[in-house]
Amino acid sequence: DDKTREVWNKSIPRGDRKLTKKDHVCSLHFDPDSIIKYDEFKLSDGVIEKIQRTTPILKSEAIPTIFPGLPKYLTKSLAKRPAPKLRSQNSEKNEKKTINNDTPPKDLVVFDKC
Repeated sequence: DDKTREVWNKSIPRGDRKLTKKDHVCSLHFDPDSIIKYDEFKLSDGVIEKIQRTTPILKSEAIPTIFPGLPKYLTKSLAKRPAPKLRSQNSEKNEKKTINNDTPPKDLVVFDKC
């Protein structure tokens, strides 16, 4: 689609031309986690079966970021998000304590007449 092509045009370091609908980008330019190589099926007994795809496909959010042979600053490594379970544990740890505004701290001097 046009939005994806625009994102890819910004990520691919080519000043001489823009991608068209007919262009292809080699899988070497994508993070391996962005490529779906297997289909997974859950069988009736609960076992998950992985079957290799004859033609790998890209995940919908895949962006070409690897450009071997170019300066390192042109290759962007995408930050990996932690698993949802870890994110929820971290958010619980980072919860801020609320301050009771009704009573001032003991070491605070309050002036009523200024």
